[in-house]
Amino acid sequence: MYTTEDIRHLAIKAHRNAEKHGFWDVELPIEHYMMLSIAEIGELVNADRRDDHAEVVDNTRDMPEEDFETCVKDTVEDEMADIVIRLLDLLGSCWTRGILKEDPMTSDRAIEAAMKTGSKYFSFALYHYRLEDRQVEHETENRWVMQIRVKNNSGTVTLLSWFLVSHILTRPVRHILAEEDTALLPARSPYLPPESHWARRAMMALGYMTAMASSLGIDLDWHVKAKMNYNEGRPALHGRRY
Repeated sequence: MYTTEDIRHLAIKAHRNAEKHGFWDVELPIEHYMMLSIAEIGELVNADRRDDHAEVVDNTRDMPEEDFETCVKDTVEDEMADIVIRLLDLLGSCWTRGILKEDPMTSDRAIEAAMKTGSKYFSFALYHYRLEDRQVEHETENRWVMQIRVKNNSGTVTLLSWFLVSHILTRPVRHILAEEDTALLPARSPYLPPESHWARRAMMALGYMTAMASSLGIDLDWHVKAKMNYNEGRPALHGRRY
């Protein structure tokens, strides 16, 4: 699991690279950048439908660009990294512009709490869709010790992705905030939260994605860093209109 220091470092790095490639030349409402994260979730589902997985022989070394494009790009693992990078970019924009400076919702303790909450949402998703594959490892004197894996069948990634979108990224903010946070909501509408609440959603989603990758046996940290390195050399806007 990422530490708070990891989150801050990667978020600022992701945002600076996004700025360099023109994604923030015209600053749009924060919902635009969250929607880009959701678009990456759709690409993850399509990669899973193709059963397209990365082929990484040595994850202790950087991968040359041509090898990355052949063995990793557009795979399930790569699309998971893209989701995380989009979320980190959103967080990095808030930090570098000072929006979250001294914000109690983004203290180390709050970041850890949001990440853990996201991880709990993932556990609930497994239970809700009955995706747990419990296997007895051994019996101790007083209890069974269980190992929980994910049933990686057809539909597993689609259901887990839907749960992330519906319960964290787009759910009305009053339903995802702790009671003590509701006083911070804007008076105009609970459905249009300020940046700090979008940042909390992003942190929860990072916790969810970390748990999801771990359960699927994916080295998310390596894939995020490999994709960030690859993105450094891409054209403006990665060849897109925005």
